[in-house]
Amino acid sequence: MARLFRPQAAPHRVDNPLAAQVGQRVEVALSAQGVLTSAVWVYLLPLSALLGGALLGTRWGDGIALVCALLGWGLALGVTRWWATHHAQSAAFQPCITRIFSDDDVTLRDSSPCQPTSPCSKN
Repeated sequence: MARLFRPQAAPHRVDNPLAAQVGQRVEVALSAQGVLTSAVWVYLLPLSALLGGALLGTRWGDGIALVCALLGWGLALGVTRWWATHHAQSAAFQPCITRIFSDDDVTLRDSSPCQPTSPCSKN
């Protein structure tokens, strides 16, 4: 889906409250709320619109059902793109560096879970 909205590779900005340096191994986290909300907008909304359009169009035959399904899907993708551009800078959707690994740390361990709104928000 990312290639649909951004065909070229784009750098990703990550909040860096730990002042990590280039080349260090870090753990990056996203808030659970941000991931869930994004999944609903990116996957569930277009799928629901596709199925809803198909069901609506079955009254008039298979050809119209296909057209309605594609129209619903396309409209949902447009709404999703609008939503993504207007909420891209929201703290709930920003990745955050939560830990810096030392050179002798060879195993990844569980760390504290992300905050509900943003893993980097100060409480």
